[in-house]
Amino acid sequence: MPKNKNFHRDKPAINSSVGIDSEICFAREYRDFEAINLRYADDRMNKVFDSLTEKELQIAALVFVIATAFLGRGGVVITPLFFSFFIAGLASLALSLFFGLIHEKVRHEFWVRQSDKRRRSFNAFDDARRGEISLREAIARYNEIRPPQGLVISPKWPIITQTTLLVLGVLGIFLAVLFSLLSI
Repeated sequence: MPKNKNFHRDKPAINSSVGIDSEICFAREYRDFEAINLRYADDRMNKVFDSLTEKELQIAALVFVIATAFLGRGGVVITPLFFSFFIAGLASLALSLFFGLIHEKVRHEFWVRQSDKRRRSFNAFDDARRGEISLREAIARYNEIRPPQGLVISPKWPIITQTTLLVLGVLGIFLAVLFSLLSI
């Protein structure tokens, strides 16, 4: 395997010394390659958005159930220590929700950009296949759209912050319940 980090084994090889028929054949192959990746990027974009909606509902339901279960039942001793930990736990859960939404939005935007790049690259090679532009022009467009670079990933700080706040929120609520039970 080559040492080039940008090597894609499924990508058709670019040969600059091909004839017109070969250029059209190559453009068709490359267009089809980009179409597969475009479908994948579009699918991922939709899955990330669906996941965002699902997590919003799950966390909102969790916060609602926890808040009503502990404050709505009788016999809960609301001490200042309980109240402090309970409010801190709910605040951490709310912030966890917020950073979870930020994380999902960042991932969604990443896949929107990937999908747009794939679509423009697909169009360039499709134009070459139809003979509207040469293969060299399509390759030039491709290189402008998708410059060589390393692996592009979304930032990890939102998910790390979300997870940390979620753990702190659950711990805060657990401690609030523990202090409430100990003071009965």
